[in-house]
Amino acid sequence: MDNASITGNMKIGNHVFISMQVVTSNDNTMGRRDYDEKHVKGPTIGNYVTVGAAANILPGVNIGENAMVGAGAVVTKDVPSNKVVMGMPARVVRDVAENQ
Repeated sequence: MDNASITGNMKIGNHVFISMQVVTSNDNTMGRRDYDEKHVKGPTIGNYVTVGAAANILPGVNIGENAMVGAGAVVTKDVPSNKVVMGMPARVVRDVAENQ
């Protein structure tokens, strides 16, 4: 959707929904080190992932297939496949329902 920030050096799978005002980042040093492909790594978002409005996904995080990220979540760690995460920091709250 509009106004999402998709950073460089990240991977996005197929059939992914990224809502408005989602932010991704790719540099944990926030520019304090010279640019180096070894440490500048965006998130990896698997197939069939849904990311809610205003979520923030930090560098190097992997979001597993069919996961859901709640609106406003700050994703600091990997998200397992088929899980719903919410909060600051994001935590697993439940499994993705079969009909979702």
